[in-house]
Amino acid sequence: NLSALLFSIYIGGKGNDAAYVEDLAPNGNIYVAGGTESTDFPGVPASGVISSINSGVADGFVSILSSNGVLLKSTYVGTNGIDQVYGIKFDKNGFPYIMGQTTGNWPVINAPYSNAGAKQFIAKLQPDLSGYLYSTVFGSASPYPNISPVAFLVDRCEHVYVSGWGGKS
Repeated sequence: NLSALLFSIYIGGKGNDAAYVEDLAPNGNIYVAGGTESTDFPGVPASGVISSINSGVADGFVSILSSNGVLLKSTYVGTNGIDQVYGIKFDKNGFPYIMGQTTGNWPVINAPYSNAGAKQFIAKLQPDLSGYLYSTVFGSASPYPNISPVAFLVDRCEHVYVSGWGGKS
């Protein structure tokens, strides 16, 4: 009923950080994602995550919090460019999907579709953030993102939908 604060947490390091999106996993954990310039992002262990280092100017991040607000794990996702995660959703089996933009060369992994050089990405992650199940890029090839994604959905059949505006090179 919004009468009391259940928990509050700060997520971020010593650099500029921005949490853009969150979603509730089927197991009750809370996943938060965005972008960070921090090289000391909290919850990033030395191993067992997609990346334990910020490899660019700004990397995307994904963090897992327990249902009572304890930070369980975080990972960097990105390239040697600027990367931001603008969408996070779950399929019915608890796998998180992320969507965002990059100025680098986003990795294409296990993807039947990709458009080389595009600067918008979609990736399906392991629930524990230990790796990509697949990752791809979409849009037209360009040195910079040319689509501003504004909506993201994963349906019960694991189809992924993105809408946005732009598209000029």
